[in-house]
Amino acid sequence: MMAVKDLQSDKRMCLVCQLVFVGTTRKCPNDGTPLVLISDPLIGTTLAQGYQLIEQVGRGAMGSVYKAIDEYGEVVAVKVLHKSLVGELEPVRRFQMEAQLTSRLSHRNIISVDDFGVLSDGRPYMIMDFIEGQSINTLVESGPMAMQDALPIFVQVASALAHAHEKNIIHRDVKLSNIMLINLPYQRNVVKLVDFGIAKQLGTDSPFEDQNGLTDGGQVVGSPLYMSPEQCMGQALDYRTDIYSLGCVMFYVLTGRPVFTAESVMLLMRHQISRQPQSLRAVTGSVSEEVERVVLKTLAKMPEDRYQTMNEVIADLEHALSRVAPLRVVPDAA
Repeated sequence: MMAVKDLQSDKRMCLVCQLVFVGTTRKCPNDGTPLVLISDPLIGTTLAQGYQLIEQVGRGAMGSVYKAIDEYGEVVAVKVLHKSLVGELEPVRRFQMEAQLTSRLSHRNIISVDDFGVLSDGRPYMIMDFIEGQSINTLVESGPMAMQDALPIFVQVASALAHAHEKNIIHRDVKLSNIMLINLPYQRNVVKLVDFGIAKQLGTDSPFEDQNGLTDGGQVVGSPLYMSPEQCMGQALDYRTDIYSLGCVMFYVLTGRPVFTAESVMLLMRHQISRQPQSLRAVTGSVSEEVERVVLKTLAKMPEDRYQTMNEVIADLEHALSRVAPLRVVPDAA
């Protein structure tokens, strides 16, 4: 178990430009507006192994993510459970399960967890790779992605999921915001699959879920825009639920819109269960018949009608990619 040492640090925000400053700055250097003190007691704290939390870089339903640095300049990300959830068994166990499951995975397209422990106030945390990139969700905001750009991303996501499945782990929350893209010196748009917060290892029973993946309160876990029919119905899940969710991601990226939309979560889940997806080529003419065939097969309502393994998905995606003609540069007219 790792403890933390409290250090004094102020975090202040400019109400005009919304920029946040850490340290002794009292006025915004951009417009001179007095900065408002905002509370984040973890900023400035130091983990026992020497990583100091210097800024918050993300916040979700379960926890906050901080950028941390050690005395030698090594940068990591530290995810900490929200303090308000410490007294609730389910989120604490889910957080611990995420750390344990992710630490078992070793794949270039999956964020790695190097260590995990408990802060002095009882909150669990995990130390992860620090990623500087953007989610696919950000890219799709500007419209559909071209096939030649999207297919390599899909192959990487499928490869990451295939590795998890080999370890008997299903992600259960494959969605745009959980697929990060980073640029390396030798390759653009390298995928990092993140957030195994509701992942489950097959063959094990969770203390806060029944065998069908329902919480003690009877709630279905997942993101309805990407959930498989069996996940929506609270049925037993296997690897094919991730295949369906990947299909929802591919449809969204290639068309610029989700497979289904609805005015309520319940109606959306009903669509996932019973409504057939629209033809991609009816939405956009930039998708080939072969790619459409792959996507629609992943979106089959019955698990037995989908691809049975992620490796099958990869094979067909790579074949489709090999047939995508490179963009031709048309010279300007004389």
